[in-house]
Amino acid sequence: MRAGRECFPGFHRPADAGTLVWLHCNGLYGLYGLYGLYGLYGLRGRRSPSMHWIYLLLAIGFEVVGTTCMKLAAGFSRTAPAIGMVVSYLACFGFLTLAIQKIQVSIAYAIWSGLGTALVSLIGLVWFQETLTPLKLFGLFAILAGVVSLNLSGGTH
Repeated sequence: MRAGRECFPGFHRPADAGTLVWLHCNGLYGLYGLYGLYGLYGLRGRRSPSMHWIYLLLAIGFEVVGTTCMKLAAGFSRTAPAIGMVVSYLACFGFLTLAIQKIQVSIAYAIWSGLGTALVSLIGLVWFQETLTPLKLFGLFAILAGVVSLNLSGGTH
């Protein structure tokens, strides 16, 4: 990895594109190499498009944790899971807000709610010993099929 460079409007990829270069752009840092910027922000302060999918995955993860904590909180009678639920949902909606900056809201929300529902259902089956009926199984596969088809429709702008 080479020494850092200041980011400026005319910056182009270095000739030796396989070399990672540490960039400093508007107070934010990232690694620039063969496949572009590896960091939270792209050149000139713009977020790289792939980060929005990571934000969506983080939103899904925090939503699943928040819903699991909701079950564990037993109607707010247990303090730690109740606090975990609130914190998780705040993080969830924060990351979802970042994700929909580049992903269409209809696509992002469908993926977020669909995968979140499927993962919470799996946690319910494994952790909380809920029953798996043929209708529940069909519903989970329908959710996953819908998420895949929406993702294949090309939901970024």
